[in-house]
Amino acid sequence: MDNCMFQIEAAMKFGMEKSGLTSGDSESSVVKRQASPSMRQRINVLPGAGPSTAHSSSSIHEKEDLFSQLLVNVDDEGYDLYDGISGRFDDNIDFEGKQAHMETSIVELPPILQVQLQVRALSFSSQTHADQTTRQRVQFNRETLEAYKSNAYVKFGESLFMDRFLAQADPQKKARSKEIERKLRSCRERLSELTKGTGIPYDKALTNTYNMITKQNLFPLDADLLHDLETESELLKAELAQCREEAASLKAALEDLWKDDRKVEYELSSVFIHRGSSPSFGHYFFYARDLPNDPDKWLKYNDQDVASVPKAEVLADTTGSTANPYLLVFARKGANVIDIIHRANFDAQDVDMLDL
Repeated sequence: MDNCMFQIEAAMKFGMEKSGLTSGDSESSVVKRQASPSMRQRINVLPGAGPSTAHSSSSIHEKEDLFSQLLVNVDDEGYDLYDGISGRFDDNIDFEGKQAHMETSIVELPPILQVQLQVRALSFSSQTHADQTTRQRVQFNRETLEAYKSNAYVKFGESLFMDRFLAQADPQKKARSKEIERKLRSCRERLSELTKGTGIPYDKALTNTYNMITKQNLFPLDADLLHDLETESELLKAELAQCREEAASLKAALEDLWKDDRKVEYELSSVFIHRGSSPSFGHYFFYARDLPNDPDKWLKYNDQDVASVPKAEVLADTTGSTANPYLLVFARKGANVIDIIHRANFDAQDVDMLDL
């Protein structure tokens, strides 16, 4: 996406300079101005992380910079878009070979906001910008040493409220929000430990082992072993149920905290889809919302075919499917920057300009 934006910006700059309409670099950055908000990053090197920081002037590093899109992790099922953005804005990272904690907030929002659903690894240095090693929905299997595509479903809706992510948000609410988010993250990490990896789901594995031993009569039964297997299976089921209930309660508390902060609203305008089981190949298509004319109307652009589709198809739960969103585009409500179906009549001079 960054490369596409660069190509568009370069073409616009060339066309403008050829026509003599504008000059200079600032005019050529029209695309960047439309899609690049600014964020503030505060990185705090954790105590005892990596080599000694005694020779460093400070263990806290802060900078403000532009960014072209928000990167949202898609490692796990059951997350929504707010979870993904929150995880991106409050994260543990590698900073110059040391473990550090990064907090991010948005200083200035753009008229157009792009959210890319990816698995990413972030590393930083004090002299350079964030090194974002990202590929859409790509994960790496350490057992098979192969890359594969994550098909995890990330819930999103037609509106996105960005109030909670702003630098000027209520500091008391932000502090309470971070406290809830960290508890929620810890709970979800435990759920991930119990439901991911070789041999999962573990409760069923324990139950199946118990059934095999008791029914096959392959060797003398050990009463203690059978009791332990049965007990562990029940304890695991109980812990899973408790974790899921706690995660749901924390998520509800988090959304309730921000329910009245709805001044900064974005409208979903486009959803880009990749269909395929491999990150290396597949088919691409996208949905576009008929803004500003008919917000309830969605169009599907699939190669040369364009068709009207129900909203339910665009927002559908894609769990179990290989056709997943990888890029969401939002427009600031009231900014009037999106006109999906726009037809214009060009004169000969306009056509010559387009040929440039």
